[in-house]
Amino acid sequence: MKTLDQIREQKDPGEYDQEGDMAKTQLRTIIDAAKELHNMLGKDDNLPEWVQNKITKATDYIDSARDYIKSEKAD
Repeated sequence: MKTLDQIREQKDPGEYDQEGDMAKTQLRTIIDAAKELHNMLGKDDNLPEWVQNKITKATDYIDSARDYIKSEKAD
């Protein structure tokens, strides 16, 4: 399994700085917002289409980022 440092060495070294800390801060915001939204919604609530689309995109983006990091660490 590769460490993030090993992954960085394979990429352009100028591209990576302290993104891990920034990403963790953003992920905490996502977690807090998702928990609050989860608690606000009822099982049978109707949502506007644009809200459904935002949740779908957020799910897809986070899932894709996780899959990428997971695959990079597995190599």
